[in-house]
Amino acid sequence: VSEMLLAGGANLAERKRLLMQGCDALIALPGGVGTFDELWEGVAEVSLGFKDIPIVCLNVNGYYDSFQLMLERSFADKIIYKPPNEY
Repeated sequence: VSEMLLAGGANLAERKRLLMQGCDALIALPGGVGTFDELWEGVAEVSLGFKDIPIVCLNVNGYYDSFQLMLERSFADKIIYKPPNEY
């Protein structure tokens, strides 16, 4: 790690912008609704081609199993264009 920034921001949209700005990867630890919001925004940006970064979910005790299943289902139903392992 060469630099660590604290993303404060006046609101959630500003915080997410600061988090995604210049990042090399998105790493999600188990968290609450704010974490889910940030994770989904990252997935959307990568899926739509706005960012080209890896997304890693630290799947402690299966916490993100249902998220993985949702992405797999979306890909199988041709709703998203990249398989989940390419995020």
